Amino acid sequence: MSGGGDEALLDVASAGRGSDGGGGGRGGVDVDVEPVGAVARWWPWKDPVTRAETKEWLALSWPTTMMLFCRMGMALTDLALLGHLSTQALAAASLANVWMVVSSQWIFDSIAGALNTLCSQAHGADKPRLVAVWLQCALISMTALCLPVAAAWWFADNVLVAVGFEPATCALAAKFSRWSLVGLLPQAWYLCLSAYFRAQGIVKPMLVVNSVMLVVNFGLGYTAIWGIGGVGGWGFVGSPLATATTRTVGALAFWAYTFGYRRLHRPTWAGWDPECLSGHRLTEFLLRQAAPLAISRALEEWQLQLGSYLAA
Repeated sequence: MSGGGDEALLDVASAGRGSDGGGGGRGGVDVDVEPVGAVARWWPWKDPVTRAETKEWLALSWPTTMMLFCRMGMALTDLALLGHLSTQALAAASLANVWMVVSSQWIFDSIAGALNTLCSQAHGADKPRLVAVWLQCALISMTALCLPVAAAWWFADNVLVAVGFEPATCALAAKFSRWSLVGLLPQAWYLCLSAYFRAQGIVKPMLVVNSVMLVVNFGLGYTAIWGIGGVGGWGFVGSPLATATTRTVGALAFWAYTFGYRRLHRPTWAGWDPECLSGHRLTEFLLRQAAPLAISRALEEWQLQLGSYLAA
């Protein structure tokens, strides 16, 4: 009996050595599979969860990227068209765009960023009523903040002359910024509405509207500056007027499609809520969310423009 047991132990030990040595049989297969598993772990795209999250991220980020691209594209369209008008027109439009960005963009971005954050939190917490309340807070705040922005655009020549630019160019720049006031409020409201829907994962209408606005702005700009068939041909003022018209029509089209035709606001919007005027909500929106974003965005934008001014 003992001899048979010893032989069995020797067989088990021999099998173990064969497995450790990486020979044939099951042990060899285990050694070969482990590196493949290690490579798979370092290739995230093989993970279905990673693929799903990446696709969702791209679906949300792509329209936002297009919105920024179209916003910059409209400004570049103005400069490209006015560059064929005269050198002074190009310089004045460039100067006006710099002043308009310095005096307004950090405000717009901070309000839209705060709205996107708060609406995303409310939407994720399944509080649809609060999503609409934050939108209403943003619309009220943006409308109020457009007043100092409008003053800055209207008196652009006084500021630019004080900084040291040529008075004639500053006068043209002020004319550009004053005509741009036509589209100030529609642009501000459109940013709020787009952030409101983007926080809920509704991004396709924004993508379509931004793309169409870029094309329409070129056509309107060319017509307003140079004229086609006796229509337009207003020269320098045609450029800001065309851009303001494009922004106004684009904002109205976006509102009509999302609120009027598709009624995408229904899950969250139940009419104007008095809570949007409460001190608690406005403090949360403006002081805790928008103000830090505004400070960081302003410092970033101002240092870039200051560097450009010193280099010039």
